Amino acid sequence: MIKTILAITLALFCFAGAFFCTLRPDFVNPYPGVCEFVASKIYRSDQEIENWKKVCLKRSTLVKSWSSKDLITKDISNVLQILKMSHLEIYQPRETQSIWRGIAQETGIESEYVDGELVVFKVHPGSPSAEAGLRYGDVLVSLNKEYPNPWRVKDTAGNLVYRRNGKEISVHLKTHEIKRKENVEINKLNTSVWQIRVPSFRREFFEKNPIDPYFSELQKAKLIIVDLRGNQGGNFVAGLRFLSNFICDVQEIGRLVRPRDTTDSVAVIPENLDDLEQLAALDQVHAMILKTYATKKCLNAKIKVLTDAKTASVAELVAQAFKEMRQAPLLGSTSSGQLLVGVWYPMDELG
Repeated sequence: MIKTILAITLALFCFAGAFFCTLRPDFVNPYPGVCEFVASKIYRSDQEIENWKKVCLKRSTLVKSWSSKDLITKDISNVLQILKMSHLEIYQPRETQSIWRGIAQETGIESEYVDGELVVFKVHPGSPSAEAGLRYGDVLVSLNKEYPNPWRVKDTAGNLVYRRNGKEISVHLKTHEIKRKENVEINKLNTSVWQIRVPSFRREFFEKNPIDPYFSELQKAKLIIVDLRGNQGGNFVAGLRFLSNFICDVQEIGRLVRPRDTTDSVAVIPENLDDLEQLAALDQVHAMILKTYATKKCLNAKIKVLTDAKTASVAELVAQAFKEMRQAPLLGSTSSGQLLVGVWYPMDELG
């Protein structure tokens, strides 16, 4: 009897070993490549990076052929965070779609804290939140019986309680794949005040000048509010094209600098919306000058700019240019502070 049990146990061990060894025969551990790549590409070159690389390579030895992709991704993310470097992150395909195509599995709610309360400031058309009847200005009270925050209400389904006109309303909120409307929106608030909301500087929204159809009316405005809240940036040329509507001659806005390049080579960024060509041009010089473009039409109204904690990258460059060159006050909350050139590299091993 004991021999039979031992034989069965041994057989199970052999089966388990064979199963795990053949489970992913084409498995390639992506971890060491990430360690080497970050250490060679990151803009600093010092002892801190060398120390980090040792930690990274040590963590990479813990990966097995049966380790799940989600577990590997999470662990790489944790190691990257040690460097506390903006833009140094690893994304799942669904997150990439959300950032670059505006497609995500979401409720469709955009919200912010106002005086300690979470307030809806946008409901995306056709989204589950729009179908549930939520509106701009609703106060979010709870989500699944917990205190809500902007991130959870954006992508978490469940029982949502919100307050409108002093009355609490409960709805069951779903999530589904939505394509967010992130094109430039121009609204007339009254006879002399206009709002230009710019949710993104993704290149597809600036193939044509979005302000052109409204130009004659905007020229009559006394105040133009440029709303950059929630704008996580995008294309540098798109940002410069937008600024050129308000800065009436060609001016240098700033420079993109590559600290690892020790030459004194300098060039002006070409007016080309292609992201890859912009990066290729930057890769040839130490500094790339960002300039606005010559235009026959220019808006001279007083400018005010709205920002929040999600305003990042190119949107911050635009906000700063308005502040310095048009003396526009920046209103709202502090922006994210992430004005770096983000380069995306695929990780084929993780899909």
